[in-house]
Amino acid sequence: MDSVVARYGGVEHLDSDPLIKVVPYQAPLDREIAAFIAAVLSFGNVKAILGGIDQALGPLGPRPSERLASWSDRRAMEAARGFRYRWIHDQDLGGLYVSLGSALREEGGLEPLFERGVGESDEDVRGGAMALTMGLRSRLPDEVQTRRGARFLLADPSGAGASKRLHMFLRWMIRQEAPDLGLWRTARPSQLLMPLDTHVARIARYIGLTDREQADKRTVLQVTRALRAIDPEDPTRFDFALARLGILGQCPHRRDPVRCAPCDLVSACTL
Repeated sequence: MDSVVARYGGVEHLDSDPLIKVVPYQAPLDREIAAFIAAVLSFGNVKAILGGIDQALGPLGPRPSERLASWSDRRAMEAARGFRYRWIHDQDLGGLYVSLGSALREEGGLEPLFERGVGESDEDVRGGAMALTMGLRSRLPDEVQTRRGARFLLADPSGAGASKRLHMFLRWMIRQEAPDLGLWRTARPSQLLMPLDTHVARIARYIGLTDREQADKRTVLQVTRALRAIDPEDPTRFDFALARLGILGQCPHRRDPVRCAPCDLVSACTL
C-alpha cells in the first residue's frame, strides 16, 4: 500500500483529479469554497467533471469567497444563469451560491457548520458531515429547497449512500499532507472516512478490504476499518493513490498477466 501511495499519490497526478481546479486559489477561504463546489460536482468522467467545475467557478472570479459573501440572493441566482451539468441546472447552482454566501456572512466559512456536529471523542466525521450538509440546506432559497439537483449537490449523508463527494471534500480540508489542503483543525485525519468511488470500491474488493459488492455506506465503514488497521492515524491517505489506479486505467477489470505484473498490489489481489 505504501508503494502504491509513493507511485500514484503525488501531486504529479493531480491533473486527473478535481482538486486541480482548487489549488490555483491562494487564500484559504477561497480554497475552501472552491473545493466545496468542485467536490459536489465530482460525478461523471474526469473530463466532464473538470468542465463542470470550470463553469461553476467562472462567475466567482479570483476571490470566490468575497464575491459570494457580497452578493444578494438575487444576484447569486442571476450569476448561475445558463449553467448546466448533467441534471444540475442553473437554479440548483444558484441556490448553492446563495447558501454558501449566507454561510460566509453568518459563520465566516464552512468549518463552523461542520464543527457543530463533530467532537474530539467521535469515532468518525459523520456527525460533522451531517451538520455541514443540513446547515447549507437550511440556507437554500425556498424555491430551490425541493429541487432534485440542489438536494443532490447537498446530499443527505445520513442515508445508505457512500457520500463520496462530501467525504472527499472533508479529506481535502482535514488531511495535512499533499495533495490535500489541510485547512481545518476541527477533526483529525484518523476520523475521516474513505471517499468511496467506483474505482476505489472495486480495487478494495480485489485486495480484500471489503467483501461487499455495493459501494454504499456499509462498504465505506468496512473499507475504512480495514485501512485503519494499516494506518490508524491516517486511513484515507491511500484514497488518492487507489483512485488513480482506476482513473488512469492501471487496474483492469479482468486479470491480465502483462498489465497486472508491475502492480504493487498484485500479490494481494484476488481478481
